[in-house]
Amino acid sequence: MTLEQIDEIVEVLSAVHTEMTTDELDEAVIGAAGSWAANRVVPAFGEMWPRWRIALPIAGIRGTLCYGPNRGRKFTYISPHRHLLGFQPMDGHTALNQVVKHYLYAYGPATSQQFAKWLNAPPKWVAKLFS
Repeated sequence: MTLEQIDEIVEVLSAVHTEMTTDELDEAVIGAAGSWAANRVVPAFGEMWPRWRIALPIAGIRGTLCYGPNRGRKFTYISPHRHLLGFQPMDGHTALNQVVKHYLYAYGPATSQQFAKWLNAPPKWVAKLFS
């Protein structure tokens, strides 16, 4: 996907104001973005998912979507502004500090190398966070 296509999908997902399963999101996103988003090119669990789903984690990182309540065996997504009243995304620096803080609370004491492995991040970059 191009960066423009990712931005388009994230914009479409920002309009989600009710709990929706991935199947429901498939219909909504493909209907809004067009047939290119429906191309089944993402290998997952022995099948192929539509192209738009590549942008799903990015939408979460940008604060557009979060997990909603389960519907039986299916999970849903929803806007964090609706699900978490008063939600305001943190700036990157503050969010990163919170990740380190909560990691150390759960797994500490820990070294920067251990955190880098857990986060799947470059050890030199993580070492700067710990200094």
